[in-house]
This record gives sequence, C-alpha cells and structure tokens, in this order.
Amino acid sequence: LHAVLLTSAPECDVSCEVEPTWRQSMTELSDLAYREYRSLVYEDPDLLRYWQQATPLAEISQLHLGSRPAKRSASKEFSEIRAIPWVFSWLQSRHVLPGYYGLGTALTAFQTDDAASEQLRDMATRWPFFRILLQSAQISLAKADMGVARLHASLVTDRALRDKIFSKIQAEHQRSVKAIAAITGQESLLAHEPVIQRSIQRRNPQIDVLSFLQVDLLKRLRSLADPSSQEAETLRRGVFQTILGIAAGLKNTG
Repeated sequence: LHAVLLTSAPECDVSCEVEPTWRQSMTELSDLAYREYRSLVYEDPDLLRYWQQATPLAEISQLHLGSRPAKRSASKEFSEIRAIPWVFSWLQSRHVLPGYYGLGTALTAFQTDDAASEQLRDMATRWPFFRILLQSAQISLAKADMGVARLHASLVTDRALRDKIFSKIQAEHQRSVKAIAAITGQESLLAHEPVIQRSIQRRNPQIDVLSFLQVDLLKRLRSLADPSSQEAETLRRGVFQTILGIAAGLKNTG
C-alpha cells in the first residue's frame, strides 16, 4: 500500500503538508454538512416514505444483486438499511443524494467573508484530500439529474410531501454546484476533468430514456390491484431490466 501511494502521488512531498488551520476548517465543514444531512435523513419523518416511493427500492431488493438482503431486519428504521441499496436506489432515481447532500450548505455557510473563501480555494489547490473530495462530489452532482429526479418524485402519492422533500434535494444540488464553482473557478462541473465530463455527458441522454421507461413501468406496476399477477410479474421484469441498464450506463450500483 505504501509503495502504491508513493507511486500514485510522486509530486506530494513537503509541499503537501496539511496546515493546522485547514484541519480546523475541515472539522467545521464536516460538522455543518453532518447536521444538514441528518436534518433530512434522520430528522424529517417524511423522507422515508418519499424514498420508498420515488425510487425503485422494492424492486432492487428483489433483484438479488448482492449477497445480503437490502435490510438487516424487517424493521423500517434507517439504522436497519444497508449502505448499498441506500446509495443504489438514490442513484437509480438520479437524485444521487448520498454523494453531495450537505456539502453545498457547509461550503456556503463557511464562506462568511473573503478570507474564508480564499482559504477554501487554497485548500482545493494545495491539499490533495480536499481537492479529491470536491472532484468526487462533482461526479455525483454530474450524474444526478434534477429533471429526471423530479419525474421519479411524481411517483410519490402525497403531493405536499413530494414537493417538500424534492425541493430540499434540488436546492442542495444547486447550492453544491454553485459553491464548488466558486472555489474551483470552473464554469461547469468537472471542467478540470474533461474526459470524465465528456463521458458522463455522452452517456446521460441514453440513460434518460431508461429512466423514463422505469418511471412508467413503476407507475403501471404500483397501480395494479394484484401485485402477484402475471401482468405484475411482466412489468416487474421490465423494471429489473431498466435498473440493470441504468446501473451499466452510470457505471455505479451502490
């Protein structure tokens, strides 16, 4: 591991030393992001219903992709949810919430003055950890599509609940994109990683078609009176195929 790290980052010498103020700032950013994430995921009782209806979670659980069930027990508590179906379901619905939620709020709240903004830009330039963190978040933000996510949100039967949760996610997506652009000086996500940017831009239109099909199939499946009928099984197989196609196109499962 040591040899791989040295070979992967030969330019990192004494110039990559982490300044104490950066660590302090990172702790503050982490606390801000943590509180924002928890306020939605753990403290908003409506998120669980939104997640179950706006994503193909139930179908993912039946797909038998992994070696373990999607939940540790029959309980509906978040503590019983395994990480892979949690990430996979949000990815399928193009919310990609676990990849950035809380980041935009933290970066925006931290930049209280020009000095704080300049420090973040300095961290992004000179601290490989922080730079890669922002790059990873950009990949999640670029794979997310709020237009497609809104289409998935239409599966939520309670309109007030749907609008409330979706608006929070959409606002955080926009905040994250804007905050990263201010720090990196980029005009668009992944502008400094043109190969990855171009790859995502070329794949997304093809994946969108599968997303439209998935939402339509889920609506028809959930409207059936008998979820164990032959028609339901046919629709379910169609949903399975869209899940596999979207995962292949996005190059992510969970």
